[in-house]
Amino acid sequence: FSALNDEGVRYSYTGEWSGGLFNGFGKRVFDDDSIMVQEGNYKDGEFTPTPAQLFSALGTGEDGYAII
Repeated sequence: FSALNDEGVRYSYTGEWSGGLFNGFGKRVFDDDSIMVQEGNYKDGEFTPTPAQLFSALGTGEDGYAII
């Protein structure tokens, strides 16, 4: 799946779906390198990582900067 977020940045999502929303394990990658890769759990379309998934994702943005 590919779309634009609210700020107009293109992203792609691969992962599990339920009820037309991101649900389960997935990965969202943004075209803007300053935004971290969001890989982990999703619930009702929202990124809901476990602490381990969040710490793993930190630093995937440009200069280690993370926007969740």
